[in-house]
Amino acid sequence: MTGVLLQTTDGTLDYSGSWSDFLQSGETITASSWSVFPTATIANQAFDIVTTRAMLSGLAWGKVYILSNTITTSSTPARTETRSFTVRGAQL
Repeated sequence: MTGVLLQTTDGTLDYSGSWSDFLQSGETITASSWSVFPTATIANQAFDIVTTRAMLSGLAWGKVYILSNTITTSSTPARTETRSFTVRGAQL
């Protein structure tokens, strides 16, 4: 995904993604963590064997945020990868 995603400052949105293009055959997600900079609220973090998701809220108008998701996989040794999204607080 490229570009900047817009989210209203009073909204709560669910961000999710499939990691199927990254995972090797038989490999699954064993851990997932989300972070955001600068600080905003991340809630309802969850994952299954190929998908991760979290809800983001508490954005300030005009401020740009980097929302990142880091996973660990079931391979031996485990692999770790991070994907990030750019989100801007908006009043639509």
